[in-house]
Amino acid sequence: MKTILITGASSGLGIELSKYLLNANYKLVMTYFNNDKEVNDLVNKYKDSISYKLDITKEDEVKALKEYLDSKNIKIDGIVNNIGIDNVSPFMDKHEESFIKLFKVNTLGAFYIYKYFGSEINNISGHVVDISSDNVLDNYEDITLEYDISKAGLLMLTKEMVRKYNKAHINTICFGWLDTKQNNIDEDAKKFYKFVSFEDASKSIEELLNTEESGKVMVVR
Repeated sequence: MKTILITGASSGLGIELSKYLLNANYKLVMTYFNNDKEVNDLVNKYKDSISYKLDITKEDEVKALKEYLDSKNIKIDGIVNNIGIDNVSPFMDKHEESFIKLFKVNTLGAFYIYKYFGSEINNISGHVVDISSDNVLDNYEDITLEYDISKAGLLMLTKEMVRKYNKAHINTICFGWLDTKQNNIDEDAKKFYKFVSFEDASKSIEELLNTEESGKVMVVR
């Protein structure tokens, strides 16, 4: 039974992926920053899994997570760098703070995870799945500029980590529209969009948690 670390597990894709993997008999370490109720409900139901409050933008907190898991003799077999935030706004309303905030969460946070967990994953030929977006390929608009740039940075980080941790299986998924709270789309307007279902998204992630490939960029729309 594999133990998977999922960042941003308390909402959106994170919570749906957590439910999917728990039902498939994985053990989970689910990190969250807000909205702890749903992850703690899962911990109460699936006793072998744990939740952990984490500000992924703070290196000392990621280091403390690693030390906590080591103290409990919890070994990680795979990681899903899922956490992500957006800032949908007109181009002229964008500013330095919004770029920095999204970079810290969407890109720097994944770097800290690699810094403290990468060697362990490499030593066991484990798996990492980085969650990016098809915005970095061909679906971008300037209203999501900070998000697109930060996710492009994550894709570059993945490529670098594939070379650094060459015994691990490190891959990226670029998703199309997922129906999360980030979208800020009116319910009436959603009927005009094609969304990737959480089940299909979760299946794709599970596939990469068990692949023998590395350096793959999977596009799921």
